[in-house]
Amino acid sequence: MQKWQMLLVVCCTFTSTNSEGEFTLPINPFSTARSLEISSGNLVTSIAVSPEQIENLKIPLIANSRTVKGTVFDAVNKEKTVSNVSVKVSGTNTSSVTDEKGNFILRGVPLNSTSLELGDIEGYNSARVTVPSATDSSDTLLQPVFMRPIVIYLLLFSLIILGHIMGWDLSLPTPGSSFFG
Repeated sequence: MQKWQMLLVVCCTFTSTNSEGEFTLPINPFSTARSLEISSGNLVTSIAVSPEQIENLKIPLIANSRTVKGTVFDAVNKEKTVSNVSVKVSGTNTSSVTDEKGNFILRGVPLNSTSLELGDIEGYNSARVTVPSATDSSDTLLQPVFMRPIVIYLLLFSLIILGHIMGWDLSLPTPGSSFFG
């Protein structure tokens, strides 16, 4: 079996696998999800790991892949970044977690067009982003990614319910008409 090196990105701790491909992290346990970065030669991938799933990990190294970078923002307060968001390549184990500035790095992303799933963060709806295909393994920098706070939907739903109870006319105006009569 090949010997791989692994880097725990958050703690900048290196470790290597044994002849069976197993490894032990020489760090203290952590309380939130962390991004692991695994490499062997020019093959690199990343995976988000929570404290509950730190044992018996199966981490594939993907040839002909690229690195995708991005930043996640609040869709209402567009200046506010969102940390601790799970970012996963759809249909794979390749994943990451945004840092305190909302940034994420995914290594081992296939060159073909793919989707990223964003979620697992309290107070926000999950989101899906398309990553366009690439012809080589150059880094791909995404446009800012926006996640909608759940409170927007709860507020809208509450207003609809209140309007129904109060007998408000919540129908949309017809083309050419006005909200003001």
